[in-house]
Amino acid sequence: MFTVARNTPWHGMGESVATAPTSEEAIKLAGLDWDVLQQPSFITIDNQPVKTGDIINYRSSDKSILGTVKERYRVVQNREAFEFTDAIIGNGDAQYETAGSLYGGKVVWMLAKLPSDTVLGDKMDRYLLFSNSHDGSRAVTVTPTTIRVWCSNTLNMALKKAKRKWTFVHKGDMESKLDEARKSLILADNYNNEFKKNAEVLAMKKITPEQARKIIDGMFPLPEEDMSKTKLDHMITLRENFIKCYNADDIVDYKGTAWGMINAFSDMIYHGGATLRETKSYQDNRLMSVIGGNAMFDKAYNLTISA
Repeated sequence: MFTVARNTPWHGMGESVATAPTSEEAIKLAGLDWDVLQQPSFITIDNQPVKTGDIINYRSSDKSILGTVKERYRVVQNREAFEFTDAIIGNGDAQYETAGSLYGGKVVWMLAKLPSDTVLGDKMDRYLLFSNSHDGSRAVTVTPTTIRVWCSNTLNMALKKAKRKWTFVHKGDMESKLDEARKSLILADNYNNEFKKNAEVLAMKKITPEQARKIIDGMFPLPEEDMSKTKLDHMITLRENFIKCYNADDIVDYKGTAWGMINAFSDMIYHGGATLRETKSYQDNRLMSVIGGNAMFDKAYNLTISA
C-alpha cells in the first residue's frame, strides 16, 4: 500500500492542451493524432489460417494492438469522437485542459474545465471528462467531475435526479454534434445543481459515533468468519487510513456529518491508496475509476446516506 499526493486523478497524465482552439489541435498536442486500423483475426488449424469472425483493432502509428472486437463494430476515430466538444468550447462554456490515453491507447480521453462554483463555502472546480475506447469496452462517454479545491477530493456522487455519466452513439453529421454538445451542457448543469442540493443535505445530516462505526463496519468488516490474517491486517489498515482522513484538517468543519464522511472516504480512496497499488497501470486505473465510477466510493456513499 502507498499514499499518493493530494491531487486530481489526471495529475501528471496526458498532455496540456489548454492552448488548443479546437479538438483537432488538442488531439495533435496530446499525441492522439493516429488512426485505428482493422484486420480480420485468424487462428491456425492444421497449419491453415482460419478466420475467427472477430476483428483486430490496431494503432496506425506503431501497429500496437488495441483490442479484438466483433465484425459489426464501427471504429470512431479520435478526431471524430471529440469533434462535438468544439461546440462547447466555441461557446465559451468550457476550455480544453488535458488529453491523453490509457492502457496503451485502448481508451482515449480529453478534459475540459467548466466555470468553477462554490458549495458550502468551498470552491469546487468543475470538469467534463470525455472518453472513448478502441477495444469495444465503451462508447463515447461524458462524465461531469467535481473537485473540492482545498483538498482535491473527487466527489462523483451517484445522484438520483441527475446523470453521473452519459454516452453518445456517434453519427458524424454536424446537427448531431451540436445536439450532443447541447445535451452535455444541460446534463452537466443539471448534475451540478443536484450536486449542490445534495451536498447541503449531507452537511445537515448528523452522523453519530455509533452510526459512523456501523458505516466503517459495513465498508471494512472486522472480523469475518474464516478471515485470513492477511485480509484481517488489510481491513485493519483500511480502517486506520479512514480514521486519519476523517480527522484531517479539511474535514473539521463537517466532522459528525454525512458530508464529512463522504469527503473522508474520497480522500482515502483517491489519495490514500485504499484501492490502488503501485503498479504500471495504477494511474490509468485511478482515472478510469472517475470515468466509470468507483465502486468503493459508491458503497461508502450509499451506506452514509442510509445511516
